[in-house]
Amino acid sequence: MRIEFEVSNSELNQSDLNVILQSLNVTDKSKVPEILSKIAKCAVLEYRKMFIERGLPTKAAEVMQERLFYLIKGYFKDHLPKEQEISSIFQLTPSGAKTLLKNTISRYRIYLKDEIDCSIKTVLQSAIPDQGKEILIIQSSSLKDEINNHLTQKHPELKKVVPVTDSSGQFSCPDDTFRNLKDDYGVT
Repeated sequence: MRIEFEVSNSELNQSDLNVILQSLNVTDKSKVPEILSKIAKCAVLEYRKMFIERGLPTKAAEVMQERLFYLIKGYFKDHLPKEQEISSIFQLTPSGAKTLLKNTISRYRIYLKDEIDCSIKTVLQSAIPDQGKEILIIQSSSLKDEINNHLTQKHPELKKVVPVTDSSGQFSCPDDTFRNLKDDYGVT
């Protein structure tokens, strides 16, 4: 079903739009209609759930988790957002954004499996070889936790990914761990 609507300047002025674009880290103004359509679709699906299923969640944290879930499915599409993006969108501290993402993943794990897997594949595909190990660039501690949880469940005999000293987003992954992760996630 195709839905179209107009928003007046008094409902969404240029200043408001600039804040939204900045929160989403979007610089290309030509993408505004596409971005607003994705966000509007997320809102419609959230309202559909409210009307048809069980109403609204009762706790503010649950509302935020549900909202993030719909943004992941409808706006971010095939990957998990970084905590810094969540912090900007929801106007949270970095630790609040980390908690929100972790709790959303926990609550909607089954429904977010594809996005989690795709995010992990992207990290594995961009690995940098480094003397018997791989350097993984991971910009989300929740994603690092997902990788290590996978290893704990599927390969407890392997070493986990660990932070590289004096780096802010690099993680060391032993070659045998990396090979198993590549096999598990179908990365060539």
